[in-house]
Amino acid sequence: LILDNIPFHKATQSLTSHGLPTIKQTADSFGIRLHYTAPYCPFLNPSEYIFRLIKGHVRREIPKTEDELRDAIVNAIDRITPNKTSRKFDHCFHRGTAANLTTR
Repeated sequence: LILDNIPFHKATQSLTSHGLPTIKQTADSFGIRLHYTAPYCPFLNPSEYIFRLIKGHVRREIPKTEDELRDAIVNAIDRITPNKTSRKFDHCFHRGTAANLTTR
């Protein structure tokens, strides 16, 4: 599983203090290896590209009310096809082969 370096992906104290397992402990229990992208590399994160699509659609809609904003977001999400999502993952994967991924 490839994760970006947002701090809560590596949080331990806040989870364990509430009796919860860390992300690493949970992944280990399922036999999943964790890899982290290099810091400050949003171009390796497919969700960044998906959010960019959503924000671009919402900007073009120019919502003026909360309801219009909600509708614009829903419409943007509805336009994200499995093919678009797959292409974003492929794009990040190919860019990621040139980047260093570290196991933690």
